[in-house]
Amino acid sequence: AELVAAWGEPDRIDESVYGLDRYIYLNEYENYFFVTMKDGEIVEIFIPGVEFDYIDINSEGTTADINGLTYISAVEHSGVILGDEAEARLPLDYKGNICGLLLQTKDFAKGKDPKSTLQFSTKEDIEAQLLDLIQVSRVAEGLEPLIWDKKLWDVARTHSEDMASE
Repeated sequence: AELVAAWGEPDRIDESVYGLDRYIYLNEYENYFFVTMKDGEIVEIFIPGVEFDYIDINSEGTTADINGLTYISAVEHSGVILGDEAEARLPLDYKGNICGLLLQTKDFAKGKDPKSTLQFSTKEDIEAQLLDLIQVSRVAEGLEPLIWDKKLWDVARTHSEDMASE
């Protein structure tokens, strides 16, 4: 309720790979973020791009600027901060620049298993979120967002399924 009071209704609610509701706030791709909810509580927040501050870390830094860095994850390509109440992951580009913030409660970060709940509908939500991130990048570069085309999307999906079956 506090989230909706502060930010309004989300533009969409997707299912996360964890089987939880993910509130997507597009904000015309200029202030995009999503929040994952579990039992009415926020357990995860993701902010892509360069517009955030978190415990004296701003989005314009590099790995050298991550205060309290616990380790760098080669798998997630992010700097990780393990705190008492939360875990923060700062995605990095291939030059080591910070390009987002994923903040998760400690309990959620410990107990997640995305493989247990991945369904076809979840894949569609992930595809939509990927398109969102492309749109965020385009808008940040001063470009117009892409226009979604269902026919083109269906052709791309069929091609991907065909390639995967080879």
